[in-house]
Amino acid sequence: MTIPTADFTPSRPPACGRAGFTLLELVLAMVMVAVLTSVAVPRIGEAMRSTRTDRAVRTMVLDLEHALSMAARQRAPVRISQPSGTRQLEVRNAVDATLYLARDFGPGADFQVEFLTLEPAVVDVFPTGRTSSGLTVTLRTGDMTRVVAMSTAGQVRVVQ
Repeated sequence: MTIPTADFTPSRPPACGRAGFTLLELVLAMVMVAVLTSVAVPRIGEAMRSTRTDRAVRTMVLDLEHALSMAARQRAPVRISQPSGTRQLEVRNAVDATLYLARDFGPGADFQVEFLTLEPAVVDVFPTGRTSSGLTVTLRTGDMTRVVAMSTAGQVRVVQ
């Protein structure tokens, strides 16, 4: 038994060895790529901004917890502050001003935070784990604002 085969004949004869795409096919492909790119780029930018903000918040929480452990380890008060006019966090020994940690959250850093405030601007952390006052840190990148709070008992948490 033989299987019938279809005879495929092209509607037009092939050009002498020239295979490829027509100009119309190339233009359509480029238009499709441009449309997909214009839809994807804003979402990628938002995702990158969100990731940077989340990393900055996690780093801030870790730095505040590090200040609490430094005070206990050094058995000396530690001062958390923000130098005026900067987007930096500094952790220093409150007695002799030895710098333990300086973190930049500004445009030159990985985080690129547009706005950073510590309220109050200076907080002392005592070796017992208590602080001189509660601390609220506000970070903003684009339209995303996050708030980190540290209580007088030394609890650090992300509020918003």
